[in-house]
Amino acid sequence: MINPVIKANEIISPSKGITLAVIQNSRQVHALLVLADTGDHIKAIDISKHFGVTGGIIEQYQKVGYEKLRQLAIEQNGKVTSYSIKQLLSPAGEGAHHLALGLNYAKHAKEVNDEAKPFMFVKATVATRAQPISVDMSELLDYEVELCARPLQTLTTVPAVDEPAFGFFICGDFTDRAKLLRGIDTENLQSGQGFSYAKSKANYFPTGPYMVISKHWQKFIADTQLSLILNGELKQQEKAEKLLWPLNTIIEKALHHSRHNTAGDSEIVASLLPAGKISPKITILTGTPEGILVKPPETSFKVISAFNYILTGKFTDSSLINYVIERYIAKLMTEKSTLQPNDQLLLKANYLGEIKITIVGDD
Repeated sequence: MINPVIKANEIISPSKGITLAVIQNSRQVHALLVLADTGDHIKAIDISKHFGVTGGIIEQYQKVGYEKLRQLAIEQNGKVTSYSIKQLLSPAGEGAHHLALGLNYAKHAKEVNDEAKPFMFVKATVATRAQPISVDMSELLDYEVELCARPLQTLTTVPAVDEPAFGFFICGDFTDRAKLLRGIDTENLQSGQGFSYAKSKANYFPTGPYMVISKHWQKFIADTQLSLILNGELKQQEKAEKLLWPLNTIIEKALHHSRHNTAGDSEIVASLLPAGKISPKITILTGTPEGILVKPPETSFKVISAFNYILTGKFTDSSLINYVIERYIAKLMTEKSTLQPNDQLLLKANYLGEIKITIVGDD
């Protein structure tokens, strides 16, 4: 892989979009208009004070409006203050159920030996910032870098491409592959079975420090590059324009499933979107590029495991599929093929900042 030029700490020009962050100030949430990112700090105008608005980051944005904020970013005629990156809360808000996509990049589908047919599932956890992620001996912890999109108002249809409709931010979608291997439907990966269970542990949804609202949201997606670096080695990189289901298609399919009282590609997706609506409390995780740590077992491993299954009489205790899965999980744990304590991760994307994560042991 060749590391692309990622302008992670460069704030988008007001001619293309605005950047918002959020902090906790006493008991109130304050929204910030971000003007610069130095790596450890941002320089921003507190729009809660400047405009006298309250509520969450989306509510305050709605009260002020895109054009006023864009003009403020150009003129910078408010009080500019420095804030530590560590102070910033997640731009995903406090929602606990989010819409996620599997196999939404062709190369990722190929690396897991499946057809390039995306599917939806629910990620049921509250987003965090960049807290350490713990791993214990029973887990196979794996990473994914993704572009996240949060609607700026309740959606009942796909918004026009030339209006500010989403807040975009970088996010991580972490997975316990041991849970996933045990819960997945090996005959129909697109069912989404097992994905919510394996991806919804606390801290499995870290996000970047701020969100970008672009007037031309499809163009912003097309221009976004994602990357993930593990211990200094580039593991994932891709342009978001390579999504198999672009954001408009994701919205169309999600709304269709909910209106027809069917779970669609996951048994619980429809229940996430009552009355055919996608609310701003829901973040859409658009999918991950190739480069994950855990791949399916090779054919040779399956064949050897099948012989052992017969010769040792294990067929009296479990099915062949479950036997192969457990042997493969044990193999990966012995090899320590997945994330281990002290591993360092860096996730970044154009204009969306960085997520720095340390993996720690589960004491």
